[in-house]
Formats: sequence, C-alpha cells, structure tokens
Amino acid sequence: AGATSERTEIKYRQTASEFLASLGTRAELPIGAVTPRDVRTFRDALARAGHSPTTVNGALKMLATPFNAALRLGYITVNPCAGVEPLRDDTDAEKDVFTSGQVSALVDAADGDWKGVILAGYFTGLRLRDVTELRWESVDLKAGILRVKTNKTGAMVVQPLHPEFGDWLKAQTRGIGKAPVFPTLTGKSGGGKSGLSSMFKRIMDRAGIKGRILRQRAEGSAGRTLSSLSFHSLRHSFNSALANAGVAQEVRQKLTGHASAQMNAKYTHHEMKPLREAMEKLPGLNVGT
Repeated sequence: AGATSERTEIKYRQTASEFLASLGTRAELPIGAVTPRDVRTFRDALARAGHSPTTVNGALKMLATPFNAALRLGYITVNPCAGVEPLRDDTDAEKDVFTSGQVSALVDAADGDWKGVILAGYFTGLRLRDVTELRWESVDLKAGILRVKTNKTGAMVVQPLHPEFGDWLKAQTRGIGKAPVFPTLTGKSGGGKSGLSSMFKRIMDRAGIKGRILRQRAEGSAGRTLSSLSFHSLRHSFNSALANAGVAQEVRQKLTGHASAQMNAKYTHHEMKPLREAMEKLPGLNVGT
C-alpha cells in the first residue's frame, strides 16, 4: 500500500507540474481563473505528444482531484475538468488473445518467477500488477482458493485455483502472511525499458510471438508502440477460454472482477467454431428466397 501511495504521489506531482507548464503565464492567476479550455488544451497537448488515451485520461482524472478539493472548500464554483471529455480509447477492444500453445511457449521462454506470473495471468485473468504484487496470505492451498483485492478497482476477486497454477504454487517455498509470491518482481514498475511490460515483451520475443501494431510510436514522441498482444492479453485469453467452454457471462464477470457485463463482453473473443454452432441453433423461418 505504501509503494502504491508513493507512485500515486509521484504521478500527481508530475501531472501538476505539466499542467502548470501548459498554463504558461496563466499559472500565476488565482485557481478560479482556470477554465475548461485550459484543461482541454492540456489534454490535447498530451495526446499530440504521443501519450495513449489511457495515460491522458488518467492525467485528467488526477488533475480533477485538487479542483474537487477547491470546490468543496468554496474557492471555486465549478471544477474546470468536469466539462472536458476524456479521449476515446478503442485499443482495448482490438486486443488479441494468446492461444494455449502460445502461452505454453511463453512459459518455456520465461525464467524464474516469470514462469509463475504467466501461469497466473492465464489461469486467473488478473492484471499484471495484481499478479506481481500477490501475497501468500491471498493463497489458500488447502482449500484451493485465491482471494485478491484488485489494485485498479478495489474489487475482491475470489476464485478457485486452477490445478496447474496450484501445482506451481505448491512447488514453491511458501512464505508467511504478506510475503510476496513472486519476490523478484514485486514492487517493480510497469513501464520503462526495465519495467515489467518491457520484460514480458522480451519473453514474447524469445518465444517468437508477435502481435499486430495498433499504434506506432511517433519518432521523438513520449508515447510508445502499442501491440495487440501484451501481458494484458492473458486476461482476454482467460475470459475468452471460459466463454468458449460455455461458461456463463455472469460467472466470467465474477471471476475476472469486471464491474459490468459490458466490460466483460469487451474481453470475450469467441472462436469461430462455437459461433457457428450457436448460429446453427437459430431456428429457420422457412421462407422462400
């Protein structure tokens, strides 16, 4: 919790600094002088710099926090962030899934804790940060249950341990309480050249797995190239494999910790065979052509 709080503080300070720079000389004015146009200009500047919609929208959400505090204290009458639309992000819907063969190749190409992290991603559907921050107190090997409070939404996900992931856990030296399950990766940053995402990309390269390019990083920009395959694709793979096995959406939603059926649907990639079988079950109309 302390590490998460520290990361949030750093992100807030960075966002505030960048917004003040965006304001230019207007930064010297009272807080009530800030307008939605100022916030919109900041949003668009981040986008032009190559930041993803997720990053830009996260900055807007963080920027709204001090203005909400000023609103409660009566320093301003309107939060200027409230009238600024977030950027639309369709890239998540374009994500691909790893096949079971590809997941096996990833595990073979991985070393140490990464083998377990990949198994966890595929067999639990948890996000990368939730996996690498997993503690032994969340694992009940006797009951075969995993209990995780997710970082992104705070939802408590309770799910049975898949036998293969359970076997991997049983083969590890068990820690007590808050001892990390993946000690060599716990606390590492997700971004950057030495971050978790880049480490997973190198495992993909060793396994000979490449995704489609959804967004190319512009030369000299602050953004990054976005692939249709990343660690997050394991979450899509988990949900889609359940869907293709006939698991009901409300059950999949509970297992993944999705807040809504609409969000869960975005993570469902049906294979063609079950879709054809479903279509064949649709009653005909017996009309002439």
